[in-house]
Amino acid sequence: MHKGISAIVVVLLGLLGIVGCGGGGSTPSSVSQAEYEQKAELICNEGLKQREEVFKKVSAEYERRDRNASAKETAEEQAQNVRELMATYDVATEELADVGLPEQDKKKAEELLQEREKGAAKIEADPQKMSEFLVIFTKAEKIAQGLGVASCGK
Repeated sequence: MHKGISAIVVVLLGLLGIVGCGGGGSTPSSVSQAEYEQKAELICNEGLKQREEVFKKVSAEYERRDRNASAKETAEEQAQNVRELMATYDVATEELADVGLPEQDKKKAEELLQEREKGAAKIEADPQKMSEFLVIFTKAEKIAQGLGVASCGK
């Protein structure tokens, strides 16, 4: 069980540098590319801050459990931690969708939103897929970089 907890902590650590924002919901009208990039960066940075707070809470719980050998985390508790982390991701995704679509790259922005939603749904449905996070979100990360919002792919 300790190896399982360690693996989740490693994955969560990686997410702090990888997970950014995504998309969701209906999309408002077009915005300039510069406005899209600026708003997206703000949203993704706030999303990262929220994920860091969840991570700190989960890490503190892991440390407490490590000191108390009789208090092992169950698979359901691990799954709940993953879902809580993904909830912060979903909020950033929804906020990004509310920004609108950049005038020049509407199709790419829509695809980013779809890839983010699809990836999040996979992990939320099966939290053990968190170990496949890098693979699941590879396409979304590339799209975000192409849109000039690389922080949304981290």
